[in-house]
Amino acid sequence: MTNGNDPAFIDSMGEGFKLGMTKREYFAAMAMTGLLAKTPWAMRCDEIGRNARDFADALIFALNEEKK
Repeated sequence: MTNGNDPAFIDSMGEGFKLGMTKREYFAAMAMTGLLAKTPWAMRCDEIGRNARDFADALIFALNEEKK
C-alpha cells in the first residue's frame, strides 16, 4: 500500500528520521511542474495548486488499487 504521508525519500543514514517531503507532496510538486509548463497563465495559482493536489491523490489511489 502506498501511503501519501510516508517520506518521499529514503533516510540514507538509517536512523529513521522523517525529514523532507511526503510522497503526496512530492507527487503534487511533480504534477504542478507539468501544469505550469502547459497551463495558460489565465488559471489562478490556487487552481493550479488544487489540481496538482488532486493529481497526487489520484496517483496514490491508483497505486493502491493496482496492488489489490
